[in-house]
Amino acid sequence: MPAAVADQRFFREVLRVLVHVAFADGHVSVEESFGILETARARGLPAEEIAALEAALAGKAPLPELDLPYLAEHRARVLEVARLFAEGDGLVGAEVRALERLNRLLSP
Repeated sequence: MPAAVADQRFFREVLRVLVHVAFADGHVSVEESFGILETARARGLPAEEIAALEAALAGKAPLPELDLPYLAEHRARVLEVARLFAEGDGLVGAEVRALERLNRLLSP
């Protein structure tokens, strides 16, 4: 798989994780939503994928499914990005628990 395609897949999957982390505290802030959607646009995700992320962030669609086997292959990077994202909003108990759950899901 070419590096650009691999990077695209990684960012697509990580953005899906970030939607879950954003919802961990029961509220998606404008900043969280903006950050996820702007990153999706900057990374060149197709319009339909961006629309699906936007609908999920607005609570108008289910949270995106996660490709756990793929994410587990990139566990350290995924957890680091998710932690940095959660810290940007100020870690609250729900986000800490979401990160712990994600760690468990991705652990061998």
